Amino acid sequence: MTTAVTSQVTMLKNQTSMQQSTRTPSTDMTDKNMFLQLMLKEMEYQDPTEPVSNQEWLAQMAQYSSLEAAQNTTSSVEKLSGLVSSLSDAYASSANITQTLSLLGKEVSVFDPADKTGETIITGTVDEASFDSGAGEIRVNGKTYPISYIKSVKN
Repeated sequence: MTTAVTSQVTMLKNQTSMQQSTRTPSTDMTDKNMFLQLMLKEMEYQDPTEPVSNQEWLAQMAQYSSLEAAQNTTSSVEKLSGLVSSLSDAYASSANITQTLSLLGKEVSVFDPADKTGETIITGTVDEASFDSGAGEIRVNGKTYPISYIKSVKN
């Protein structure tokens, strides 16, 4: 009888590994279903004269519950990680906007992007701030510059 259960378990494992190799990694439901299928096959092929003890079934159910709890925890952690990442992006964007707006009315020295040597410096008062390209930009003397070109800022 043990040989029949062992061969069924081996067959189920082989089927599962073949299915997993031809598609994306297993999902939570696939793992849970495989566990339950193995338990049902064990019940189906157990020796009626020597049934599995209640303690063994309880141990297996506890394993199943632990597997389910671990998978739920993993899912929750993944969702939380996504939320933290979104919050971090929002904070970075907010900081960029605040930094750019704080430059309004201040005198700045900016590297001239047309000068590839980086020696030409343009000085003037910031009269406009914008965010058209996704990054902060300032307008000095009628020309727009990314805030990354700023060399210095004076009140």
